[in-house]
Amino acid sequence: MMNELKFVSTMEDIAFLYCYDMGPHGYFVNDVDAICNSIQKVFISKRSYFKNCMHNLHKSAAYMDHAELDMPLHFDMFLPIRLPMAVKAVFKKKERTVHLGRRRNYKHPFFSGNSVNALNMNLLFEKEMSEVIAQIGSVLGRSGVNFDLSYSTLKHNNQPFLHQLVAEARLGPYPAPRETNEVICIRFDFVLALEFDESTIILPSYFKPPTKYKWLAYGMVNQNNNHDPAQWAVLLPKWQNAHLAILLRGLNMSVMLYRMLYHHGCYRFALPAAIKFGYFLAIEDRGVEYMRLSIAELMVMTLGHQVSRNLGTVVANTAANDEQQKRAQEIYALLVHAFRFNVINADFIYKCYRIRYAPPTPCRLNRSLENLREPEDHPTSGRMRRTRRRSI
Repeated sequence: MMNELKFVSTMEDIAFLYCYDMGPHGYFVNDVDAICNSIQKVFISKRSYFKNCMHNLHKSAAYMDHAELDMPLHFDMFLPIRLPMAVKAVFKKKERTVHLGRRRNYKHPFFSGNSVNALNMNLLFEKEMSEVIAQIGSVLGRSGVNFDLSYSTLKHNNQPFLHQLVAEARLGPYPAPRETNEVICIRFDFVLALEFDESTIILPSYFKPPTKYKWLAYGMVNQNNNHDPAQWAVLLPKWQNAHLAILLRGLNMSVMLYRMLYHHGCYRFALPAAIKFGYFLAIEDRGVEYMRLSIAELMVMTLGHQVSRNLGTVVANTAANDEQQKRAQEIYALLVHAFRFNVINADFIYKCYRIRYAPPTPCRLNRSLENLREPEDHPTSGRMRRTRRRSI
């Protein structure tokens, strides 16, 4: 007889295993800080239109090393931008979109005619970020490891949509050949978004905004290639006001899902951008009720959005009907069945997480990326590769 476990409680127990190992997480935090500071200094020196938004870049970071993933506790998918002028908003209820026009005769490169245009904004950012990364080249992290920087974009609706900044760790002068899907790097995957609050533009009541709130407008709305870049999707970032336990649950679920997808060969679905997008769409689906979801239900919903919206294709710019897509669908079907009947095969758990299941004691300390101190000891490049997160 197969060894079976309760799916919901097992996912909760495993989540405790993904609490931060404070030493390795500290190296990641401070390397991210060094990379972001270098980029921000150049943006400021260039007097870029984006210079005031780069201080949020660190929230989009993710460290990847084989099946290991680390992200800041306050991780984000969006890089928020505050417009330097007042705009007027026209909302569409059915599409949940907004059209942003200027109130006065301002001239600004984000505009096309009288409308704020996502294509203009993304093209300008792509140009400036390409120049900045070419100028910097590489950054010495505070851990003592050199990171080679590269930058690219993925296009959606015929416009740059997902910005990808990769800082690849230079592990030695003659690094060993790597497997096809082996990745050791810090990724910054993000979507540009305009940020507003209730004091600048009030959302219509059908968005069900809270008493005090911020909201984002971003350029991805649908799969229609003829989509108007002057129409922006509306998103209320409900995760920004969540308390520590909710943020930690979201982080641990993301790491668990990453490991599951990675060990099943769904590398494109395991990209942090795809996981974070699925997570934020799941939150948007459930509203503030998402705070009461179990780890298991949140994982099922996140992967469901990845599969149904084909985010593996969106973030990887590849054909949809391939082996990874089918595999992700199979995993999703398995998780839906496990959640419905609250039963999961113990062998599946071992295969995904490389552990012999034993409920841990949830006693580790957790902190956010913003308030962690710099580690006292700096690892060598070899140690960095081995000890980013305590293996389970």
